[in-house]
Amino acid sequence: MNDPYPRPVTPEPRLSNSPWTVGRIAFVAHLIAFTMTVLLVAMIDPYSGIITALAWGIGVALHGFFAVGVPTMRSRWVASELARAVPSARADERRASGDRHAREVERLAASLAHEIRNPIAAAKSLVQQIAEDPGAAEVPEFASVAIRELDRVEASIVHLLRFAREEPLRVERVELDAILAGALETARESLEGVRVERERSSVVLAADPAKLGRVVVNLLSNAVDAMRASPEARRVLTLESGTSLDARFVWFRVCDAGPGMSDEVREHVFDAWVTSKDSGNGLGLPIARKLCEAHGGSLEIERSDAAGTSMLVTLPRGAP
Repeated sequence: MNDPYPRPVTPEPRLSNSPWTVGRIAFVAHLIAFTMTVLLVAMIDPYSGIITALAWGIGVALHGFFAVGVPTMRSRWVASELARAVPSARADERRASGDRHAREVERLAASLAHEIRNPIAAAKSLVQQIAEDPGAAEVPEFASVAIRELDRVEASIVHLLRFAREEPLRVERVELDAILAGALETARESLEGVRVERERSSVVLAADPAKLGRVVVNLLSNAVDAMRASPEARRVLTLESGTSLDARFVWFRVCDAGPGMSDEVREHVFDAWVTSKDSGNGLGLPIARKLCEAHGGSLEIERSDAAGTSMLVTLPRGAP
């Protein structure tokens, strides 16, 4: 009968076969041979023992320097260089990410005027017509259209603020499976007619559940939209999750069975205001990537071809 609570197996100690360890062992063997030989020669003839110790001792000293001294110095130099270079590289990476985000915000602010100009103009025209003849039979229809146009403006501004604002993370220990389940429940209506294949896992990580759930909902929405024109039998959405080999990172992927992205769309899919949908402002994926990066992770296109698209999210298990 299998033990339901298996005890951890302690690995047997093994001797390292690194060049440094082998060199040290060879030096110790050399030192032992040198000592024994000098002692034997000195017992026979002390003068000869002194000469042997001096002549052979030079070789032993050089052997010790190259076998022990050089690897030790090299390790310290490498550690020093890494300690200096890694923070610098991380700072450069954060600076590059911040610069990219600042440029995106500037471009968004400039393009927002163009994005909302037409809805505002249409709503203004409709309101003017209502003001000119409040009793006209078309007033309810005009008011409804004006509200829809203003809703478009509001949605664009809300999404822009979400992208531009640095929202603080409310990090807590959460189960990735619970976040995926909550996102599926949120997107339940849009998933009608889509078969969901999901691999469950018991992965726990430190994250902001609300913001991470927003990422998943966006990816689910994009996957469903990509399969709108597909036959019902091909409308299959797959959710997979797991951990990296060293257990330091958590990943999950959202896969659809749509037609895939064109090269042009794939190249600009994370650019704001770029969308292949009939409706939408193209800020969903940029915001999702920004939230993943805020967690110290990434969002990338793992695959996109005629068999469908796979979006991969990778996150550190520890607090960002």
